[in-house]
Amino acid sequence: MLKTVLVTLVCFSHLAFSIRSVASFENERIRLNSAKAALLFSRSFVDTELLANIWSKKMYPDFIDELDFMDNQGYLRPKTFGSRRIKDLIRGPRRPVGGRPDGAIEQAAAVGNGSFAFAGWAISSRYRRPADAVLLTAGEGDDAEVFGVAQVGAPRPEIANALGSSDYQRCGWVRVVPRDALPASKTKIRAWSFDCSTGTACELDGAVDWNP
Repeated sequence: MLKTVLVTLVCFSHLAFSIRSVASFENERIRLNSAKAALLFSRSFVDTELLANIWSKKMYPDFIDELDFMDNQGYLRPKTFGSRRIKDLIRGPRRPVGGRPDGAIEQAAAVGNGSFAFAGWAISSRYRRPADAVLLTAGEGDDAEVFGVAQVGAPRPEIANALGSSDYQRCGWVRVVPRDALPASKTKIRAWSFDCSTGTACELDGAVDWNP
């Protein structure tokens, strides 16, 4: 009897550890994906919050030299972007074939100190998983420029249920953008799902009429 109890306890302990390990791995994947997206755009803007996940602030003064080194040695795939224009990231259709979007920008609200919060959901229907990150752009058409990166990983069970797959469970995103990083003039703010391995973007549903 005692042996049976011990075996049962060991099995439950192993299961609990496995669940924690899977969750820990998933959280790390989420953090690193958003950090890589921020790193790829760091020639245009330095996102200290996301970059802190992979890069010490002590290295920021030598940022460009470090980026040049990584690009020249082939450590980054794709290489860092020399442009923040969204048209340089689009290859093929702006939206997934079939008409259904890969997500949306759903909410935007002031949160104090001049900062603004944006939120929504984003997936990669091609790979059947949440998007690696979300890009925020300001401007019209292909000339819109990326000004922010949002981490994807918040639970959105209702989206997963609607799409019929638990693979999309953590497809929610939210990003608080400080005032000095927001557009300075009236424009449209849109969101794009971003693939860190290919450096490509796909437009999400919705837009925010920005009027500072």
